[in-house]
Amino acid sequence: MCGISLVVDSSRQQVEARLELMLQSQRHRGPDGVGQTVCECMKGTWVGLGHNRLAILDLTLAGAQPMTSWDGQHTLIFNGEIYNYIEIARELALPRDETGRCVGDSRVLVEAIARWGPDVFRQLHGMWALACLNHKTGQLLVSRDRFGIKPLYLWTDGHRLLLSSEVKAILSACGQKFELNRGACGRYVAYGLLDTDLSTMFGDIRAFPPSHFALIDPSRPATMPLNRYWAPPEQCTRSGTDADADELRTRLTSSISMHLRSDVPVGILLSGGIDSSAVAGIATRLGTAHVATALSVVSDDASLDESRFIDDMANYAGIKTTKVNVSQDPMELLDTVTEATWANDQPLCALSDVSHFMLMRLARSLGLKVLLSGQGSDEQFGGYNKFFYFYLKQLLRHGNLLAAATLVARALARSDVLREFRLGEAARYIGSSKLATAGLIHSGNQQLLAEPIGAGRTYSERERRDLSKLSLPALLHYEDRMSMWNSIEVRVPFLDHRVVELGLSLSPHSKFACGRPKSILRRALNDLIPESIRLRRDKKGFGIPESKWIGTTFRPAFEEMLRSDMRASGLGVLDQHGVRSGYDLHLRGKAIPNGRQLMRVLLLERFLERFSQHIDGA
Repeated sequence: MCGISLVVDSSRQQVEARLELMLQSQRHRGPDGVGQTVCECMKGTWVGLGHNRLAILDLTLAGAQPMTSWDGQHTLIFNGEIYNYIEIARELALPRDETGRCVGDSRVLVEAIARWGPDVFRQLHGMWALACLNHKTGQLLVSRDRFGIKPLYLWTDGHRLLLSSEVKAILSACGQKFELNRGACGRYVAYGLLDTDLSTMFGDIRAFPPSHFALIDPSRPATMPLNRYWAPPEQCTRSGTDADADELRTRLTSSISMHLRSDVPVGILLSGGIDSSAVAGIATRLGTAHVATALSVVSDDASLDESRFIDDMANYAGIKTTKVNVSQDPMELLDTVTEATWANDQPLCALSDVSHFMLMRLARSLGLKVLLSGQGSDEQFGGYNKFFYFYLKQLLRHGNLLAAATLVARALARSDVLREFRLGEAARYIGSSKLATAGLIHSGNQQLLAEPIGAGRTYSERERRDLSKLSLPALLHYEDRMSMWNSIEVRVPFLDHRVVELGLSLSPHSKFACGRPKSILRRALNDLIPESIRLRRDKKGFGIPESKWIGTTFRPAFEEMLRSDMRASGLGVLDQHGVRSGYDLHLRGKAIPNGRQLMRVLLLERFLERFSQHIDGA
């Protein structure tokens, strides 16, 4: 796990200068070492490869990057982990050290690229963002993992190319201001959407697409032919039999076993929900000595606190837990927003991101460098309440009235999915412009808002959109930035592609059959987690009572923002008068706009303030 930087320019001096700035800006991603190399890959074209190292596998200098293949033909910079590196090393017949230990995953990866070229990506189990220079052909091979777990950004003016793990590295090296992406800002405030496409908040800086690779001619960096090496299954071919549940258990166990490969201790992010409990239950059942502790966020607010379930799981698995209470000092959360926003390179999804930031800070103080997370399960197994409604809508649309009635009856008896429905959050799915914009968005920015995001002909189509655009990308974004700012690697075993391929091939019915979301996952986890968690009715996650605090603890911050000239208003994103009116409505207990939208206004303003030196007109 690291930070990577790449510069292509016609001047060696410019390459060296820009590369140094990028490495400095990403040193938090790799405090264990820094490396760089600059070479003329073809006449008049220089390439600089830089690497900030966070040592997880092969802690010796043999794991340092940039790393050149043994034949001298390929130089790699790589961020991430290849979990099946032992199996690939065996297939490549790579040598072992004097203790019989396999070489690290970076060495395995560069040798695999040298042997197989881009075909290697179909064989990898892991998360990665990489660039590899072929010294013989002069080409750059660039790739990102199947789900975009590891970030990769690029900017080019047609002659120069900058590529890095974080946007701020490009901002530091580019030497210019960028136009603000007003459409992205508007969609963020109205719908809570981030990372829905390859654009960023900064003009021409874009993300490299997941599941793709490109072979780039450094002399023509604007020409970047993309090649897809993986795509999710499009058909539900499994009905959710006992055999399917057993297969899910097998694949998830295999994934977690691989994700535990580490030369440093591993911790677990434990929320008390099904997903993180599954990771903890399987990891400890495997009997590994690597699992050091579980980290959890708790709250004094009984409606949000999951301490009971956290303790149930910790006692069941026999692991120690360390907790951080985010509700004891709300102002500490607000005071941390600016630092967390700089780490994030874009507005925070919600104030709960800051609690995650604080949790990562705690993990660092405990000496942890690797954490396992349950991220990615909800999008595959119907974990969000909205999926229940999409499935119900699909049954009604096809006239399956008996099945719809049975679904509702079971849900009422066994879960809180119907009770937890909220009209304000439904604005994202029913396409109401009044609910979505609530008078907050500047009139000149209305046409830049996205189409209503509830569109989708089938449940499965919506599920795939959440994985690729509407949910998972933003979650992976903040989890990477909050952790890596604190020099911690977060691993997501539910996003092993074997697990995802199985999850997406399961019928919607199998995910709600017992009246609870994730029905088949609950079956697969029988005897791995406590029944109090496996059969629980509700879903909380890392909740923060921000709607309550907006009108109380945070009121001075809102009033101060509204007294001044808001940057978002001056840039044509928000209507300051509309924000003022919306805040007054909230104070009087009105439902429009909802508290999360108003919190996003404040978070957007903090983002614009922190990045003002990089934004035109800010």
